[in-house]
Amino acid sequence: MTNTYETEITRDAYKKLEARTMVNNINDYDWLISTYKNDRGQIVCNAQACEETETGFSFVMFQDPSVTLCQVQKRATEKAIKEVHDMGLIEFDKLITSSELPTRSLSV
Repeated sequence: MTNTYETEITRDAYKKLEARTMVNNINDYDWLISTYKNDRGQIVCNAQACEETETGFSFVMFQDPSVTLCQVQKRATEKAIKEVHDMGLIEFDKLITSSELPTRSLSV
């Protein structure tokens, strides 16, 4: 991994594990990278373009970009969530260095 990120692993209201990392100001977006187990039994790492606010973050559904970084079919233990999140962060770094992450288009 080329960048160092601060990741938080927590349990949601349903006691499911989730890893979250906020990366600020890449291509005029803040990016929330989250890893969780979906309803199909996969552990998914996703990057959502957003705007960090005082109380959390906000984004416009179907307008702000979202990128699936990694998907793995395995049991969602804390170790597995962390491993998949780390794989997603490596993929996110690759997208940054290859300039493949979407940029905010500003209309004038």
